[in-house]
Amino acid sequence: MNTLFDLRVRCEERRAGAARDTLRDIHAGIRTLEEELSEFLPASPVARLNTASPGERVAAPPVLWELFQMAERLRETTGGAFDATAKGTGAISADFPTRTLWRESPGARLGFGAIGKGFAIDRVRERVERDGFEHYLLNAGGSSLALRGSAGDGPWRWAWSWEKGARSGVSFVHDSQQAVAIGVSGDEEQPGHIRRARPAGLRSALVALAGAAEADALSTALFAAGWEDASPFLRETASAGIGHDGFPVWNGLFQKYWGGVPTLSPSSGEETS
Repeated sequence: MNTLFDLRVRCEERRAGAARDTLRDIHAGIRTLEEELSEFLPASPVARLNTASPGERVAAPPVLWELFQMAERLRETTGGAFDATAKGTGAISADFPTRTLWRESPGARLGFGAIGKGFAIDRVRERVERDGFEHYLLNAGGSSLALRGSAGDGPWRWAWSWEKGARSGVSFVHDSQQAVAIGVSGDEEQPGHIRRARPAGLRSALVALAGAAEADALSTALFAAGWEDASPFLRETASAGIGHDGFPVWNGLFQKYWGGVPTLSPSSGEETS
């Protein structure tokens, strides 16, 4: 994942100590997930798989197996627009009875950069809610979020930015207070890290729905496929995109949550009235 987690929980003063204990445990759990799912830590199962000889089987621990199966389901759902093997040039195969994975060719590579943060946020939210906290804003690197309730002095606020170092972005007020997860994808942080079959016309894509892992993956699929080609697998999601002309597009479910987005200037990316 290799990202910064900003986790906020609102509660009564009498439960502040319990909230701190919960968040401390959660950060330890995130480190454990990182050790299992990171492609950059040499000892992780994913890194070992990516350096194994083709055909050499690597055992997948339960969390890795769960995420791999989810990634495969979403690859099929999106017609390959989301693909956890997109960084490589070959397939990853799996044996269900033994829960092992292997590379079919030397160029095959598995990476969860487009779903791992959301997967972690889902785990965080499960723990927060299980411990009885109903108001939270959970943020992994600004590209995967889950929020519910309010900040106490008003609704939670979140921002969508798509150009590092520039005055481009939109802030939102979460007036509905409904539980929702948000995934954002684009080239802002790691240019070229998403394989695109053709220029799709979006510089940033956003998807919101119940699960953060799915929102994370589907925002990648929307960015990779483009607004029109992604519409078949986004019918039940709140979705929006920023075109290379600087203008936004969004669907009715996005409007239901946040009333659409402001019109943006194609030259500067700043909000206009």
